[in-house]
Amino acid sequence: MPRPATGSVVVTDTLNRFFGAGDENSTQDMTAFCAACKQVIDRVPCSMLAIHHTGHADSGRERGSIVLRSACDVVIQIAKDTSGKWGVIPVPEQPLQNWGGSFLAIPKTSENQEAAWKFIEYVCADAKAANT
Repeated sequence: MPRPATGSVVVTDTLNRFFGAGDENSTQDMTAFCAACKQVIDRVPCSMLAIHHTGHADSGRERGSIVLRSACDVVIQIAKDTSGKWGVIPVPEQPLQNWGGSFLAIPKTSENQEAAWKFIEYVCADAKAANT
């Protein structure tokens, strides 16, 4: 018998792996993904952290439909600088050109946004945590 889900943060790493047969460029498909995240948030309850990749042509934003950004309270870009060091910046207030990276998102409807943010800070600040 499955045990009840509990926790502060549920992570989709990466969004593409949890997206199924959908098209991340499709507004309809991304809306369905965001609705599924909302169901998880409501049932667990928890915050959601969606790890997603940058766009191919525009590394200053996430790939696919803008619906994901619209559904989030916080979008954070993690990227390497020219010296190869990783950094965290808020998006879009301080966009950064990068050579690859990921976006982390905390949905507006999350009840545990502070815990999700602490998790992001922990993973990004501690090299050991980033490799676990």
